[in-house]
Amino acid sequence: MYRPDRTDWKIIALLNEDGRMSSAEIARQLGDVSARSVSNRINALTEQGVINIRSIVNPEAVGYGVLADVLPFLFSNLMMWGHESTRLVELTSPQLAPL
Repeated sequence: MYRPDRTDWKIIALLNEDGRMSSAEIARQLGDVSARSVSNRINALTEQGVINIRSIVNPEAVGYGVLADVLPFLFSNLMMWGHESTRLVELTSPQLAPL
């Protein structure tokens, strides 16, 4: 299991603010590490599954005015009905639908 150190957590915090921030910019903001070290740390964090690099769609920018999160409620109800019913819910990612 990978255990992020203080520098890793600072890198993670900066990437949470701007996921496209370059290693050089992160190194500049941290001040005590090189861009190469930041790049190596980001690679290690990614390979160990500590962080994931993903795009997040802005629903309003693509014409979806309302976003509803109904899966947790549905899934918890299915769990009460028994594990066989949970096969109905096999979504691998959030789904967008026009309203």
